[in-house]
Amino acid sequence: MQTRRVCLIAVFCICITSILHLVFNNGVGDSHDGLSCMKTTKWDAVPEHWKLENNRRKQYAKEMCRSFGIPKPFNISDIGQITQLYVDDRHGLLFCEVPKVGCTNWKKLLLYLTHNYNYTEAMSLSQEDVHMRVLSFVTPLARFNEYGRKYRLQNYLKFMMVRHPMERVVSAYVDKLEDDHDPYLLWLGKRILKKYRKNPSEDALKTGRSVTFQEFINYLLDETKTKWGKKNIDIHWRTYDNLCHPCSIDYDVIGKYETLETDSNNILDMIGSQIRYPSFNKSSKTATFMDKYYKQLSPGIVQKIWELYRRDAEIYGYDYSVKQN
Repeated sequence: MQTRRVCLIAVFCICITSILHLVFNNGVGDSHDGLSCMKTTKWDAVPEHWKLENNRRKQYAKEMCRSFGIPKPFNISDIGQITQLYVDDRHGLLFCEVPKVGCTNWKKLLLYLTHNYNYTEAMSLSQEDVHMRVLSFVTPLARFNEYGRKYRLQNYLKFMMVRHPMERVVSAYVDKLEDDHDPYLLWLGKRILKKYRKNPSEDALKTGRSVTFQEFINYLLDETKTKWGKKNIDIHWRTYDNLCHPCSIDYDVIGKYETLETDSNNILDMIGSQIRYPSFNKSSKTATFMDKYYKQLSPGIVQKIWELYRRDAEIYGYDYSVKQN
């Protein structure tokens, strides 16, 4: 009886050992840290005309990158180069966050897709809340070791969203420095007023309010005079090249603000998700008012802004479209 009990225990241990071996070495991860559980990207789930347009955008971007003398070497060990990349291991997604191009809604979707929030909860989060929650619940690529980063860059569906960079600059200014309640006023607004306004009022220095577009642009151009400044300036007006490295990372999808809802929903279809990107007013409010802001500046200053963002614009097929008359 004792011998039989010992044999049964031995058989049980062997079975458990075999199951664990399958799970950790073969069954789940196929020796890739459990990553084979991610869903396969389904390109046949999206319209053919959209795939053709996406391929056109990608090919055009590659050609422009070559014309600028890039792609340049990408240092996967440099955490500073991948701070904007977020991972969804469940669906094999890699999202590069570009502020002012629908990133808040995409962060809400990631909170849902990674099973950290239900859809209703995620969609109801405020702009400030969603950015804080993502830091806690959605894994940045930088958190993985070098192997984990390389594997995800090679195998996941990588995407980023872009818009006309001159429009994006205006959108950032309106959001961060015209909104009387934005936290940026308390540190950036006060800093700009102190440096660029002659005899600012006591109230202005206390609140950071009333920064003009001209004052903001003076700050922006000063901060980006050096290579270090261009790489480390605030992410809301940092260039695509220094946010997402599009000439070094082969993105599978390049979405545009003008087609943001369609592009986003097609990405969701490719990973087999039934949720939709939140609907919004497709007519760009910022584009409507963009010329009003640039008319406040001299042609020489506008040209300097264009030169700062020219590479961003031309890689994605945007031209110099500012009207000052």
